[in-house]
Amino acid sequence: NSNVNSFIQCVTNDPNVGLTLKIKDVTANVNTAGATTTFSNFFPQYSLPVALHLQVTTDISNGHHIAQVGIGSDTDALHSGTTFTDGQLDEQNDKRTFSFGSDEATLALGDLGASADLTLTHQSQPSSGAVRVVLYYYDLAVPADL
Repeated sequence: NSNVNSFIQCVTNDPNVGLTLKIKDVTANVNTAGATTTFSNFFPQYSLPVALHLQVTTDISNGHHIAQVGIGSDTDALHSGTTFTDGQLDEQNDKRTFSFGSDEATLALGDLGASADLTLTHQSQPSSGAVRVVLYYYDLAVPADL
């Protein structure tokens, strides 16, 4: 289940230049075939993330909590050096909100011209569970000649 809504839009005289505040809301089951749940191309091309909210909507099987939240191969991009422990991101309604003001999260996105995956690393392979992920971001309209 995925939904993207636009709320504020700023444009210039050039229709190819603009900025739109958007919210992407995705609910999905965690991966039960491995210890990593990946949301492919979750961060859109030319996006400038503001915040990410993660909520467990269905209990993640015991001992298989979400230990890290990352961008692509940088598995702890949103909380550098911290690993979540059992009881923090495994039960229904457990939640965390991450801001993109930190150097780690900003640098992990790298080139805004390419989309990037959201990666959830579990303590070990879960047998059940679901999460809701909400991304607040600016969508940049960039002219082709830049």
